[in-house]
This record gives sequence, C-alpha cells and structure tokens, in this order.
Amino acid sequence: MTELNFYGYNRAFRTAFRTVIDFNGFKGLTFLVPHSPEHFENGLWNEGGMCNRTKPFTMEERGVYKNGDILETLHQIQTEEFEEAEKETRKKGLRFGLIDISDVMAMRPDGAS
Repeated sequence: MTELNFYGYNRAFRTAFRTVIDFNGFKGLTFLVPHSPEHFENGLWNEGGMCNRTKPFTMEERGVYKNGDILETLHQIQTEEFEEAEKETRKKGLRFGLIDISDVMAMRPDGAS
C-alpha cells in the first residue's frame, strides 16, 4: 500500500462529535485529548521498544525526532473535527473542551522513564 486513506478515522470522530451534539438533553462538558507522541525507540512498547531518555529534547532534537507524518495527520484530523463540532456546540449551548498536550509531550521523551 503506498497511500493511506484516513476517511474512516475522520468519519469516526465526526460521528462521535455528532452523537454528543445530537444527544437529547445532554448538558455536560465534552473533552477531546488528541494523540500524544510516542517516544519508544528500537520498536514499539510491546515489541521491545524502550524509552531510556532522561532529559527533555532541545528544539533542534525535536525538529529531527518525529514519529512520522501519520501521527501528525491523526492529530490534524482530530483537532479539525473538534473545531468544526465546537462551532456547532456553541450555537446549541453545549461545551466542548480541548486538552492538547501533543506539543508539550513531544518535547518530553523522558516523561515515560
């Protein structure tokens, strides 16, 4: 496969937000916490990957160390769908909140140690 299609992922978030917006009588607060970067090296966490770092990244290291375009694409889809839903919730008097720690966690590979 040379191209990934994120249509289903996008629709899942849109459907979840739509369900909350259309839920009759719901007056609560809904939060989205987007994906945070992983810091495992030499494999996934369940495949022998490790996180042995003991200090935060410098800005230069952060620029080089990326988890690839997929994580960034997932984050973008989540936040875009959130922003669209949030516009609608304001009209209906509902409250949506975004807790986006992605950038902060990207700088802290030592946080899993």
